[in-house]
Amino acid sequence: LRKGFEEPLFVSSLAITGEKNTTLEYRNGLPSSLRAKTGTMRGISGLCGYVGSSLPAQAFVILQQQPLLTACEFYERQEAILKELVQF
Repeated sequence: LRKGFEEPLFVSSLAITGEKNTTLEYRNGLPSSLRAKTGTMRGISGLCGYVGSSLPAQAFVILQQQPLLTACEFYERQEAILKELVQF
C-alpha cells in the first residue's frame, strides 16, 4: 500500500467517502480524506486504502471476522478505527 500511493492511476481507482456510485457513497461517518477499497463476505468485512490530508497519506488495512455482526455493525467499528487513525 505504501508504494501504491505513488501510482496516481492506482490511487484514482479507489473510492472516496461520499462519492456517488461507489461502495463508500453512503458511508458518511468515514473521514472525508479517505480513499479506500471495500470487501465483504458473510461474517467478514474488509476496508483498506489511505486516510489523511497530509502527504504521504496513512496507509491502513482493517479486516474483521465476526459471524454475528451485521454489515452496519462492521461499518460502525471501521469508522471508529479510522477516526482514531486520523487523530493519530
